[in-house]
Amino acid sequence: MALAKLRALQCEVGFNSFLPGPRLQGVLRLRSPFLRDLQRHDVLQSGEVLHLTSAGGLTPGPVKTPFLCAVYACGKGATLRSRLAEELHVPSRALRMGPPLRMPGVSVQLLELPKGLSEKTSTELMKSGISAASKMTLAFGPADVAGLPDGKIPHCEAHRFTVTLRGLNKTQLSAGLFDERLEEIRTNGFVNFFELPYFGLAEVTRFEIGAALWGGQWDTAARLLLTANRADALHPASQAFVENDYAAGIELLPATHNCKGMRKLAMNLLLKRPAKEALLAALAPQDWAKHLSSLSRLAWNKAVSVRLGGAMPLRPVPGDFVWDGKAGEPRPVTAKEVSEDRWHLSDVVLPLPLPGKPVPESGGRLLMEAVLRDFVPGEDAAAEIPLKLEQMMPRVRHIVSIPADMTWDVDEGLVDCDLQRLGLAAKPRGRAIRAQSLALQLRATLRRTESAESLLREVLKANPTDFLEGLDREDEVF
Repeated sequence: MALAKLRALQCEVGFNSFLPGPRLQGVLRLRSPFLRDLQRHDVLQSGEVLHLTSAGGLTPGPVKTPFLCAVYACGKGATLRSRLAEELHVPSRALRMGPPLRMPGVSVQLLELPKGLSEKTSTELMKSGISAASKMTLAFGPADVAGLPDGKIPHCEAHRFTVTLRGLNKTQLSAGLFDERLEEIRTNGFVNFFELPYFGLAEVTRFEIGAALWGGQWDTAARLLLTANRADALHPASQAFVENDYAAGIELLPATHNCKGMRKLAMNLLLKRPAKEALLAALAPQDWAKHLSSLSRLAWNKAVSVRLGGAMPLRPVPGDFVWDGKAGEPRPVTAKEVSEDRWHLSDVVLPLPLPGKPVPESGGRLLMEAVLRDFVPGEDAAAEIPLKLEQMMPRVRHIVSIPADMTWDVDEGLVDCDLQRLGLAAKPRGRAIRAQSLALQLRATLRRTESAESLLREVLKANPTDFLEGLDREDEVF
């Protein structure tokens, strides 16, 4: 995707507001040999940060015995689930794991298979623990988790990020501007936008597809799903689908991509089945939720952008909502609570719209309703979708997030990782690494639904196209 289109996408999804602060210069590099510059580790309910402490030595239990391990991945995080399913010879839906790292980098997270490993899973892979057969390096090891009763499965509560920013402005650094900005964010937080990959980085966005599904435009949704990729290896198939030549499109789908759902959708349409029936047959529930929630997230981002855009105070006001832990739902802030200064801006939440339901009452309700009307001018067709999707879609989100345990330092930018500390990966070499004389290493813990992209956006007061080097289109396949 061209840089101009990415910048247009940023504006369209609401990346228009920042908290007060100076603009700083820095770059997060998303390509080799800098993939270790972004690392994310699961934080368990005990507060323990998960690490890969050894690789291999795993023994599959009896058939259908739950299997738990730690997984290290280095590469394009958005493809991790499909890569694991392929490597372990299990269906993607069999994997129980947290949300993927949506940018290239390193992640260390728990993986559970409630029904155990497949009989086809390589015993050699479990013994060695290493796979580097594709562009993603995978390593498997025991989940060394302390303090849990026997039989209890740990789960991820948050993520610990380590981010290395290069290309720093030395004048800003020596003037202490980075330290001042990071101290401000440690106190006041950052705008908690949904990050760019949620909206899709192919030629057709996820929220365009989501709008067609939301409004019951089944033929349009099927066409957009099949023609979303108009570049690279998927372009010939997409062109055939544009011309409604489903047979040719099926033949042209590349074997190098996981296009099982696309093939199934095209085959159903080739057999003259109604588009809605074809979609229900080909799209997994999580794919429905992914596209529908993209439109929901878009409406939320736009409402937050207006709320924090300068027309309203950067503090809670009557009409804002906060989370009521006892009731388990948001409630409005009262004038008395505002006068007592009881709440911080980071306590304010905004509910997200859900298909088939009225937009929840909140300070951003009218704007979110307007966004939905723009994308879904007709009737909401959610009642026609015979799937339980609500539990897969976000309900509420804090408009500002304060990172926990945030620390930073400036060094020479030599980055290691779990695999390197185990002696199983070489140190990055070459002129590109040596040329980076200074780098800022930032460490912070965020809720599992929050992203380093949004944190860095606030640190630098810049949008992703200005600081993510290597940000590019991504195929939208299923």
